[in-house]
Amino acid sequence: MSSSKTTSPVAAPIRRALATRKKVAGSRTDIGWQHGTDVLGNGKKVKCKYCSKIVTGIFRFKRHLAGNRDDAGPCASVPDDVKYLFMKIVAEADELAMKKTIDGH
Repeated sequence: MSSSKTTSPVAAPIRRALATRKKVAGSRTDIGWQHGTDVLGNGKKVKCKYCSKIVTGIFRFKRHLAGNRDDAGPCASVPDDVKYLFMKIVAEADELAMKKTIDGH
């Protein structure tokens, strides 16, 4: 057996298919998409399934569900269990961002 890697002629089309699959609204993996819908089809505007508010970006949308007043205003209709889940997600993201800032990465 040779130790050199050979690239299958099928590999490039598969990589392209996987890359474009992420852009399809039904194949998004971020947990925020379970609670909002893509308004424009490009992920830039998210409509809340609980209050119908349209928020710019999934990042701000998650903060909307968590009840953060800074970015998009809190959702008044989100169930408590969803709100607490997103509060935890946002807190973890903020903690990671702070750590990266401190570490200089």
